[in-house]
Amino acid sequence: MAVMEKKKSDRSQDRHRPTSVVRITPELESPGRLLAMQRAQRLTQVTCDALRRELEREGLWPITDEVRAKLKDAGLLEEG
Repeated sequence: MAVMEKKKSDRSQDRHRPTSVVRITPELESPGRLLAMQRAQRLTQVTCDALRRELEREGLWPITDEVRAKLKDAGLLEEG
């Protein structure tokens, strides 16, 4: 009698990329949560907005060909 084995899922075909985890210092978290509550947003959105403003100030947002080249040189550009 043949034993049927369960086919294992191939993780290399996972369509979702891993979630990035960024830590926020406790000193910034509480005021950040208050700001998020006042804006009726999630802390993640407030954090992304602040990061986007900083990237714009440094000339790294929006992503242009020049920024893409810098990311590639730094090994931070996902090929795809």
